[in-house]
Amino acid sequence: PLAASYYKNSSDVTANADTWPAAIAFLHRHLGPSYRVEAVDTATHWPAVYLADADIPIARGWFRQDDFPQNEVLYGKLGAKTYLSWLHGLGVKYVVLSDATPDYSARGEAKLLRSGRSGLTAVMATKSLMIFAVPHARPIITGPGNPRLASLTGSHMSAVVHRGGTYRIAVRYSPYWRASHGCLSKGKDGMLRLATRRPQTVGLAFDVTPGRALGQLAGDAPECSLPKR
Repeated sequence: PLAASYYKNSSDVTANADTWPAAIAFLHRHLGPSYRVEAVDTATHWPAVYLADADIPIARGWFRQDDFPQNEVLYGKLGAKTYLSWLHGLGVKYVVLSDATPDYSARGEAKLLRSGRSGLTAVMATKSLMIFAVPHARPIITGPGNPRLASLTGSHMSAVVHRGGTYRIAVRYSPYWRASHGCLSKGKDGMLRLATRRPQTVGLAFDVTPGRALGQLAGDAPECSLPKR
């Protein structure tokens, strides 16, 4: 009902810097490092800029070559079940929708949210945007013993695990990710897997060094073995 009443009288204006402070403040208060935000893409891509500049991790970025086919489900007709599965798979807790014209890749997403049939709950509204909460949001890191992220940036993460095991991290795999402890591998879904034998805090860094880059060109796979118990 909130979404329907909000968009009934909403004009299609371009979001600008004056639109975002309240939304950014809300996300800083409620998000936490274990989750990220989906900014429904606009024709100008400005929502991604403002949120990224505020150090808020987002599910999608600027570059089309990185977005498709990884987020292919958003490019066509989108249903609530498929959308929720996509949000859960990326550790999204909140979705931000501005009243700017959506990018062609986000038209189905914007339409679903505005219809009130997405299954998400509107938790904040301003004159130019809304924030929706994802039901039963799943954190970016999942696995045994309630793991959590202590910090998250574009190139570094700090994960706290409370027991040995294998953990899914909702970040696209790359051989350039390094872990301070444990072993990293690629899951069947293309996301990072972290294997560790004991409770610990694990630092992960995206590290493109000349040696590693040459190794990848040569087809060398990163090697890792877990310490014995």
